[in-house]
Amino acid sequence: MKRTPSTDLVRRVAALSPEKQALLALHLDRSVSTGHELVARSLRARDVTTVYGVPGVPVYGTFGACARAGMRTIGARHQQGATLMAAAHNYVAGSAKAVTVVSSGAAASNAVSGVTVARDNGWPLVLLAGAVPRNPPGFGYFTDLDLVPLFHPITKAAVTVNSVGDIPATLNHALSESMRGRPGPVFVQLPADVLEASGILRDCIDPSDAALAIDGTSLDEAVRMLTDAARPLLILGKGARWKDAYDDVRRLVDLVDLPFVTSPMARGYLPDDHRHCFNEIRWAAQREADAVLLLGARLDWTFRHGTQIASHAGLIHVDVNREELGRNRPAQLPIHGDIGRFAQGVLERFAAHGRRRVRARRDMAWVASLEARRWSAELARHQRSIGDGSSIAPEELGRVLAGVLPRNAITVLDGNLVLRACERHMLVRDPVCRMTPGTPGCLGVGIPYAIGAKLAHPERPVVAVCGDFAFGLTGFEMETAVRHRVPIVVIIANNDGNAGVMGERQMFPDGHAERVSMFMPQLRYSDMMSMFGGHAEHVDRGDALAPAVSRALTAGKPACINVRIDPYAAFPSE
Repeated sequence: MKRTPSTDLVRRVAALSPEKQALLALHLDRSVSTGHELVARSLRARDVTTVYGVPGVPVYGTFGACARAGMRTIGARHQQGATLMAAAHNYVAGSAKAVTVVSSGAAASNAVSGVTVARDNGWPLVLLAGAVPRNPPGFGYFTDLDLVPLFHPITKAAVTVNSVGDIPATLNHALSESMRGRPGPVFVQLPADVLEASGILRDCIDPSDAALAIDGTSLDEAVRMLTDAARPLLILGKGARWKDAYDDVRRLVDLVDLPFVTSPMARGYLPDDHRHCFNEIRWAAQREADAVLLLGARLDWTFRHGTQIASHAGLIHVDVNREELGRNRPAQLPIHGDIGRFAQGVLERFAAHGRRRVRARRDMAWVASLEARRWSAELARHQRSIGDGSSIAPEELGRVLAGVLPRNAITVLDGNLVLRACERHMLVRDPVCRMTPGTPGCLGVGIPYAIGAKLAHPERPVVAVCGDFAFGLTGFEMETAVRHRVPIVVIIANNDGNAGVMGERQMFPDGHAERVSMFMPQLRYSDMMSMFGGHAEHVDRGDALAPAVSRALTAGKPACINVRIDPYAAFPSE
């Protein structure tokens, strides 16, 4: 006898949001499905909202199943771009809300750079790649390539799904693993015969990622080192993102008047205009500190491998990844644990000490000296950014953009010269508002990052500022933005090539016949956006830049501004 749902149950289900009704339907529906459908339903059950990729054999059916399951499917122009979009989406969203799906063989190997970016930046990413049928092995299938050995060294896990019934558990684990501990990429290979087979969606429970506890002795020692220090300094990195630890870190900074510097992508976790922010003179602050608290940052090339920190300074290094502790610079107090819990524990102990006692040994003359040098550096930076009206220098571009972009804009800086120039002028005051090529220094991330960020936060303006070399690596993803109606703004700092004339002169003698690091002069990349149907402008004078950016921000569709930068402009100094 068929059971009829009660009126009360029907009413309660009808009151749910459409998203929750869809999830409930997935939970209740245990009908037999193909592997494509199991992939889609497994992702949707874990709240994945967006699938980026490039369709192909054997994952055509996977894209269709994902669309039917209620996820948005974004078709990119290149697998690297699709991977970068998903990684940026997850970084901005703060969890694994997006995945990448690509076809087999070389199509999947095109995603290696994007996976490396996710690994080095500590961003969650799940890459699903099709594969040829498993049997018979060595048959010579089209695009036959076992990708697990390729991705294993650069991912947290790389696996092949060998049975359609294993799809739900494998994807559930992959999404959990991408977020567990220090986030990172996970690779899943899906053979064609598995995708075409039939199975049933089953519930899978994956262990939660509990925050790593920190013993009280370590917390007491950290408090002692910071209290005894005359010139303590905080170095904050992008690892603070995943537990929203920057709220507790800011309370710590405010409570004890702790000077700080940040990594480029951690800017905004603590506001750039905070009175204790010394990013403007970061090397001096590191060199003169006698105690350094390193939270979620890596002493890699970003911080010159720790060589800027005085040899006598005590180092407290806190990281969720044990392998990072003591890398390049031994720590007097290495702490393997959750940054948020560390900050909370230290706050509790400082509160018990009282603010006056905590600051009793502080060298206030040193703090005053830092403030004076910061002001001097800010003044010099502003003076360098004043143009003469005849051409636009890189630092003038940064100053103008700083004045016209909204505070809540997410900005992506993609390039070499443009990154150095713009990051000095474009302050970041809120968390997760700035992205750069990051730890691996991968250029070409600007437009893919912008698309992923915009789809994660559609209500916020997203602006990618790209050098012309970096733009050329993924410029066709502007068509992706237009086709999927993703209204990002792309600003191209066009100085005729990789570091312009300066780079060419450094490599070759005067009169060298070949333009190697210089491109064809006077190119207008904005014409590409016109061709795609977006908003396009060309700017060659400083006074025309701000109005052009304002028009692009309100265009209601993807926009591109080609900004003519003086190719003879000197590379910004430290």
